[in-house]
Amino acid sequence: MPYRVFAGPTFAPAPHTRIFLRLRDHGAQAVDELGAALGLPENLVQEPVDELVETGLADGPTLGGPYPSSERLYRFRAEAGVVAAVDMDQHELRLAISDLGGNVVHRSHETSAPTVEPSVRIDTITDVVRSGLADAGLPVQSLLAVSVGVPGHIDRDGRVGPSPVIPRWDGVDLMGELTARLGCPVHLFNDGTMASVAEAFLGFGAIDSDFLGDFVTVCLGRRLCVRQVIDRRPYTGVDRMAGRVAHLFGDRFDTFGQIAWQVDEDGDVVLDRALAGDQSAIDEIHEVISGLAGGIAQMVLLTNPDVVVLGGSIASRLTPWRDAITTAVLRQIDDDGVRLDLRFSPLAGDGSIAGLLVMALELATSALMDESVPPPHPDAWTPLRER
Repeated sequence: MPYRVFAGPTFAPAPHTRIFLRLRDHGAQAVDELGAALGLPENLVQEPVDELVETGLADGPTLGGPYPSSERLYRFRAEAGVVAAVDMDQHELRLAISDLGGNVVHRSHETSAPTVEPSVRIDTITDVVRSGLADAGLPVQSLLAVSVGVPGHIDRDGRVGPSPVIPRWDGVDLMGELTARLGCPVHLFNDGTMASVAEAFLGFGAIDSDFLGDFVTVCLGRRLCVRQVIDRRPYTGVDRMAGRVAHLFGDRFDTFGQIAWQVDEDGDVVLDRALAGDQSAIDEIHEVISGLAGGIAQMVLLTNPDVVVLGGSIASRLTPWRDAITTAVLRQIDDDGVRLDLRFSPLAGDGSIAGLLVMALELATSALMDESVPPPHPDAWTPLRER
């Protein structure tokens, strides 16, 4: 599936879609306001507005009421449906549910054993989504789409490919199983790719809305994920395999980006000890930074991006070493003609789950409108980074 975030329609959207977007992104408006904003006569606005009301995507005063058309306001109903995002790896399962306006109405987190069989994990995902809906006071029927992120390759049939991170999942039809159980379309994505989607839409790209260049995302959490973002969309290549470059980042990372910590098997514990002054932990952080710098330098020389964004739950905690990372990267590049703009993501460890929500919302609203519809403007989102 191509990632359509920011792509928009390839043709002029139909009037009902333009009206839908106007109400969603600019608040309640009267028919004459909609017509003026969209350059449409009122007679071409009223019928699509009525259709949106009939389908439950908008509401307003009863047609034929006593008010003049200029006072009959119509409102987008963000509560008309919800989408869910499930971010899964071998250790944990995270859920976020959003309404159609991008407002996060529920979040939850569960840990799990790496040895759990796929059938058991599928049962758990189903139960977690249903429980999340119930906790938010939402009926199962309100769920319009689910995006699931996994730490592995997704093949052309939408199945999980081989991955040592989740070795038991090779060939499992996770998308088909969950679609049948949840009763709505379920879409499967690589979690690292979704982190880059979130960075373009909700993170760095949202903060610097005038930015039109390309950037590289380097996400370091439980594992390392690297993506190139071109025109605000992740480049994944013809087989969706682009970005498997962990070998460029030193011996600490295996082919699939998993990091072998030495002071403690948990990277967060290593960081805690380093920040508390533990010299062995500080030395290990410096070794990891050296590997990161080498890999970032290689990506900069290969792609020459406008910006490099560091994200992920571990990388977001490396801000005390910002200058050390920048210095190490520039030393590796060793070329005064190459510019480096290194920034930390405002999304911290929420990149994957946020990107999954973006995709779920775009796919759900596009299905409702029967044409490509962009997600809400970032200003309308409940910021994940503030939660």
